[in-house]
Amino acid sequence: MNNNPQWRPDQTREWVAARQDRERFVAHGYTVSGIPKDPEHEQWMKQQELEKQQEWKKRQEWLRNQEGAATSQSAPDYGRGQPKSAQILDPTENKTISVTVIEDTGCGISFISPEVARLCHLTEFSTTAIESRTLMGNFVSNLWADVNWMGSDNNHGRDWFYIAPDNAPIEVLVGTKFMDAHPHVFKDRAQLEPGFLNVQSEIKAAEKSQIEDNEALAQQQAAELEERKKLAKQQKPSDKGKRPASPSSSSKRSSRRKKS
Repeated sequence: MNNNPQWRPDQTREWVAARQDRERFVAHGYTVSGIPKDPEHEQWMKQQELEKQQEWKKRQEWLRNQEGAATSQSAPDYGRGQPKSAQILDPTENKTISVTVIEDTGCGISFISPEVARLCHLTEFSTTAIESRTLMGNFVSNLWADVNWMGSDNNHGRDWFYIAPDNAPIEVLVGTKFMDAHPHVFKDRAQLEPGFLNVQSEIKAAEKSQIEDNEALAQQQAAELEERKKLAKQQKPSDKGKRPASPSSSSKRSSRRKKS
């Protein structure tokens, strides 16, 4: 407030109103257009922008280090990507379903496939959509479910899992948050024979009798052919010691006429 004793009260009020109008104008310019109020304010704004840029760079560097640690040899070994075995409880029918578990040290959260969730009659709840990069691809989800699981050596628990996308190539995928809370609770999945070997063995078993029948028939036909050859040789007259047959008389007369 202006305390100049030479000013009349109305002049003082006008001066205060003008100052307030200017302050409002300056505040509006800063709020709408980011115009600094004065040189000191401009310097402060530049300092704030510089600190934000430095913080952003630190954040990007931290993320790169995290991604590198997830794939480096020094990352914690939870069996990266190796399949494990587990049981998921169906609370409706009070039974368990066997699933394959992927342990992903590069992902912080856990996922369960929608097919397993439906088989186990799990209740799905809506949540804020998230996107996470996993060993099996980028997963986007806005659903989650409570999952009762059972591992090896009587290990069991209840945790919430995001519902994986429909086309995700997993049954269950657990991230580092789960593995830190429940280390090594799943046993290795038994190695399965390659599918094409199983199919080939089934084909051989189905065709074995047919192959044997074909071989027997071929041997029988070969024996019959050999027998017919022997009979043909026995029935053929021997040509040894015989003179060649002379031409008939008509043939002789015909030859004489041709000469004359």
